[in-house]
Amino acid sequence: MMNYTEVLEHLNKVSELSPNRPKWGLDNIQAALQELEFSPPCGSIQVVGTNGKGTTSFLLSQILSEQGYRVGLFTSPHLVTVRERIQINKKNISITDFTENFTKLKELFERHDLFYFESLTVLAWNYFCQEKVDYMIWETGLGGRFDAVSAIQSSVLAITAIDIDHKEYLGETLEEIVGEKLCLLENAKYIFSAEQSSTAQPLITAQEEKYQKKITYLKPTASKIRAEGTTFSWNNQNFTLAMFGHHYAQNACLALGVAHHCLKENFHPQKALQTIAQSSWPGRLDIRTTFSGQKIIFSCAHNEASLTADLATIKEMQRKKILSPAVRALFACTRHRPATSFLKKLQAEVPQIITTLIPGHEKCYEAIPQESFQIDFERDAGKAFAKSLELMKEGEMLLVIGSIYLCGIIWECLEEENR
Repeated sequence: MMNYTEVLEHLNKVSELSPNRPKWGLDNIQAALQELEFSPPCGSIQVVGTNGKGTTSFLLSQILSEQGYRVGLFTSPHLVTVRERIQINKKNISITDFTENFTKLKELFERHDLFYFESLTVLAWNYFCQEKVDYMIWETGLGGRFDAVSAIQSSVLAITAIDIDHKEYLGETLEEIVGEKLCLLENAKYIFSAEQSSTAQPLITAQEEKYQKKITYLKPTASKIRAEGTTFSWNNQNFTLAMFGHHYAQNACLALGVAHHCLKENFHPQKALQTIAQSSWPGRLDIRTTFSGQKIIFSCAHNEASLTADLATIKEMQRKKILSPAVRALFACTRHRPATSFLKKLQAEVPQIITTLIPGHEKCYEAIPQESFQIDFERDAGKAFAKSLELMKEGEMLLVIGSIYLCGIIWECLEEENR
């Protein structure tokens, strides 16, 4: 049997496209699943959208598990370890289970030339079936039409906010992107959506009419950011979410509505209220403290809409004196992102910025017109973090923003420092 290190090395060598598979599609993963005697599982929920998919999936899993059910959760990407992507009742798949499942399935993955994400999806499905979970929650990785988790054929579909993102894969216009994501309406039986923007809503309505499906919209009311988190009302009940941001209240409301649909009369509102009050998704406007007492804000915002939402939330928290008015930033993004646009938006709110690189995404920084920004640059993210801490003045906070991959690197640096 392979050991865990060998599994990771093998998995990381699997490219997302190969000469044998020049295009995206579901044929290979569907064939692999059929070999495992796949049938669409009961209690399977797919979460699709642009922003808030991970948070909604996480909160839904928390709610269902605290109501007494065994819940499998599949999310991506991970913050620190790939095992975060596959959880049952808030626990990552163990090193032993991950290694054993991968070793057992390795020949299947190779026979069907599965990509990295497809391999993990099949591994997760196999593991959830072994462990006899009551519910499976699948966060869509990218798009919808050809995303690996769409091969699971979930009967329940939850739609988070849809916006412009991944244009190189999904299309240049919002209309094209909505079409790629909401082709999933065709096979879904029960469909729920968070509140959508005024530009996305008519496009979503058009897809609803095209597939002759009914979407139930779930919207929180009276959303307010407070020191303890974000308060909101849903279904005539007041909740406090242990996360900061009106957009996170929307995700929580969507998760509550889907859980209520799944459990019906077995849904216990008081348990849900307690769960929401104790739930926070790591890296999402997540405030941590260094060993020496310095405050770090982690933001996994990685596109225009999420960056705007998180910066607006920080500004509101500063206005309400929940956060210090003095914030500096550590920024990096991946190669397909509009780094110049992101930096303009960020520098308008946070003038003091150090930029750094995410390994494998060096070209992102090269595209930035240096003369347009008065910013420091440190190639190594760990050194950039150390430099940022050295420059921080008393009462100042550090915002780590631009990519979940950057947040993951700095998260590990912080854990190392705090050991």
